Amino acid sequence: MRPERSSGSSMGGSAPSISGDAKELASEAIDRAKGLANRQVSETQEKSARQIGRLAEALHHTSDELRDSIAAPYVEKAASVLDRLSGSVRDASVRDAVHATERFARREPLLFLGGAFTLGLLAARLLKGSGQGSRQDQGGPADREEAYGETGRSQWP
Repeated sequence: MRPERSSGSSMGGSAPSISGDAKELASEAIDRAKGLANRQVSETQEKSARQIGRLAEALHHTSDELRDSIAAPYVEKAASVLDRLSGSVRDASVRDAVHATERFARREPLLFLGGAFTLGLLAARLLKGSGQGSRQDQGGPADREEAYGETGRSQWP
């Protein structure tokens, strides 16, 4: 009779193979995630550049309408800044954008914080606005008058 091998000795040879396979799968998953993230960033970057460009066009148009006004040069200057920003957003890599933002934040911390605060308010407003539509879709009252009626008492149990 031949002696039987223990299960531990047969696993010893395949452990490096399993480890290598796991590393390879993890590497592939990371590469796919990076590719997906890069595509999403590129799409968002292009969309943002288009929106900034549209805003710049609107400001150029407004500046033309205000040509005799005191505000016209300021509106035109803002439109020019947005034109340059649109091009920068379209052409810059993510790393470049992060570095430029960091440099700006170091140079102009109050302006950076004010801009971040303003963007936060705008984002909150957009989210709040999109939440209003979903609340009405759920069958809830669309406004205060529906909820309280003419008497001021709630119609809800």
